[in-house]
Parts: sequence; structure tokens; C-alpha cells
Amino acid sequence: MSEQHQPEIERLLAAPGEAERVPLADLPGLLVRLASAQLQLAGLQAALLARMQTAPDGRAGTGDRLLDMEAVAEVLNVPVAHAREMGRRHELPTVRVGRYMKVRESSLQKWLQQREELGGPPRREYHPRPKRTGRASARVVPLHQPEADR
Repeated sequence: MSEQHQPEIERLLAAPGEAERVPLADLPGLLVRLASAQLQLAGLQAALLARMQTAPDGRAGTGDRLLDMEAVAEVLNVPVAHAREMGRRHELPTVRVGRYMKVRESSLQKWLQQREELGGPPRREYHPRPKRTGRASARVVPLHQPEADR
């Protein structure tokens, strides 16, 4: 963003009602500068968020922490036994660490977002039993009847 238009944008941000006084000929250029500033701000925001998720010692922040099933149950507000059962059924994105079952915090957050977007648990598909063909009917009629029965 050029330095000469910076005060104009800051003035408009401080008083959006002043936008009505901007000459029509200046609007396209001003909108282009605002779009450029938005892109720069989005890049800065992404960099700051990435920096915030990294601890000072270089380890990944809270988004990559492995949670035990007790912590998962607390986040989901369900009994621990239910969280363990969901892990056994592979309903949760689990990670095996030896004999222990863990859930990555970032995976749990993504899983929760997907569940919210879908509107609840995934529906089980309905698989009706296949119709049997060539079944014998309930009434059995012999092909050859004795002469006396006719």
C-alpha cells in the first residue's frame, strides 16, 4: 500500500461515513488498495497464528498434544468408558502408543468440526436383505398325482 494513501484509508477506517465523500473516480483505486491490504493482513494473521502455536522451546504448541481417553472424555463431556469404546470402534481418530490409545488434540478438534458440519453422527447405511428368488412357495403341489386322487 502506498504511503500517500495510507492516511486516507486510516481516515476512512476511523469514520466509515466519510466514504460517501470519496470521489467516484477514486473508488476503483481505493478498493484495489484495500484488497491488497486485506491480503497482507491475512498473511500476517496466518504467520502470527503459526507463531502462537509454537512453544518457546521449539516444540509444537497445544494443537499437537496427545490426549489420553480421560481427557478426550472430558472434552466430549461423555463417560470415559464411552470414549474408550469410541476409540475401539475407530469412531475417533486414535493413535496407538504401545498398548495405550491416544487422540491428537488437533485431530479431535477437526473431528468435532466435521461432526458439527454434518449435523451429528454419520448415518449408517441401510442394507436391506436381498430378496430371495426361486424360493419354493408355501403350497407344494406334486407334479404327478396318483390316478385315484384326480
